[in-house]
Amino acid sequence: MRKQASIDSTLVTFSLSSMAASIVKSAVHKLCWQWQALVLIALHLCYCHNFGAIAQEVPCCFIFGDSLVDNGNNNHILSLARADYPPYGIDFPAGPSGRFSNGKTTADVITELLGFDDYIPPYSAATASAAAGIRDDTGRHLGERISFSGQVRNHQETVSRIAELMGSEEAAAKHLSKCIYSFGLGSNDYLNNYFVPLVYTTALEFTPEEYADDLIRTYTGHLQVSTLVLITIQSCI
Repeated sequence: MRKQASIDSTLVTFSLSSMAASIVKSAVHKLCWQWQALVLIALHLCYCHNFGAIAQEVPCCFIFGDSLVDNGNNNHILSLARADYPPYGIDFPAGPSGRFSNGKTTADVITELLGFDDYIPPYSAATASAAAGIRDDTGRHLGERISFSGQVRNHQETVSRIAELMGSEEAAAKHLSKCIYSFGLGSNDYLNNYFVPLVYTTALEFTPEEYADDLIRTYTGHLQVSTLVLITIQSCI
């Protein structure tokens, strides 16, 4: 049985290596389009900023995602996916902050260009978490993390507090409908799940196409939940 399990594991690893190239090629192509869109947005905001048109155009911004936009949510949890130590943050004003960057994240740059006086704080408005994925089990070998479903639950609590502060759900919904919502997850569902067959069984359970479809269904479900929490998402980067 052990020998058969070893053979199965070897076959899965070989199969994954052969399919990885095509999946990565497709992912890189999609990421290129996403980065082009972000560059265009940034250029537009820079143009407006230089001509004095930006004076915080939106009241708030909520960030959902993984290490690309985590600004410190993993600092106080038991996780290997942390960046609150040098050389991270060597170019950030306050030093290491939990950002997986030498300085600002893309979310920091966008919100800065939108006219925000300060960076979006972790825990409430920014719920992104390094090693997080669309699937709840993604990244578990790295320790604690806040999955997409966990981030949505945290946002629900934030919305409830906003409704209490504003006096009614209607007032909160009107306020939140003017906010920007940024979602960016999915890479860990491959890098820290599907491509790690010694830890996860997803490569045995799904073909690449089936896995992508399952991620899309789960992702869509979480988005639908977030839109039902008193909000109408006006913008999604």
